[in-house]
Amino acid sequence: MSVNKITKHTQHPEMMRQLPLELINNIPSQALVLYTDGSKSGSGRTGSGVYAKAEDGLVFRCRFRNPDDCSVFRSELLAIREALNFALHFENSDIYVLTDSKSSIQYLKKWPEIREKTGQEVVSKIATLSQKSKVCFQWIPSHVGVFGNDEGDVLFLLHPLVNSSRPKYILFTRL
Repeated sequence: MSVNKITKHTQHPEMMRQLPLELINNIPSQALVLYTDGSKSGSGRTGSGVYAKAEDGLVFRCRFRNPDDCSVFRSELLAIREALNFALHFENSDIYVLTDSKSSIQYLKKWPEIREKTGQEVVSKIATLSQKSKVCFQWIPSHVGVFGNDEGDVLFLLHPLVNSSRPKYILFTRL
C-alpha cells in the first residue's frame, strides 16, 4: 500500500505511522532528508519549520514567523523554499523533501501554471537542484509519531518568535 493512497479517516493510527516509517527507511543513507511544516498557532500567527538530517550526521533546524496574513498553505511553501535553500549547500546528494502538505505537492506538480512569487521561487530552486541531484517530494501524514515530521511541526509552535520573519536557526550540529 502506498503512503500516498492512505487517509487518516480510513486507516488505523499504527498503519498511519508504519507506512511513512517504512518509506523513510528505504531512503538511501547518503541522501539529504528534509522535513518541512507550516503551522498556525492558537493566536493566529503562522510560521514555518524545517528539520534536516544528512548522511554525515549534520542536523539542521530552522524556524521563522510568517506575515500575519499568511495562510497555512503559504507557510508550507515557505518551509519548502527554506529547505531547498539549505539543500543548495550540498553537492551530489539525493534530496528528499518530506512534507505533510498534500496541497503543496499537488500545487508544485502543476509548475507550468504557477504565477505567484513563492511558488515560482520553489520551482526555480527545484530546477537548480535537479541539475546536480535527484529531488524527490513525498507526502507523509502529520501527527502520527514520525520524528522528523513531528520535529518540523513543533519548531514554530514550541518556540514562538516575537517579531522576526527572518529564519532563526536553532541547531546546526553533527551527531
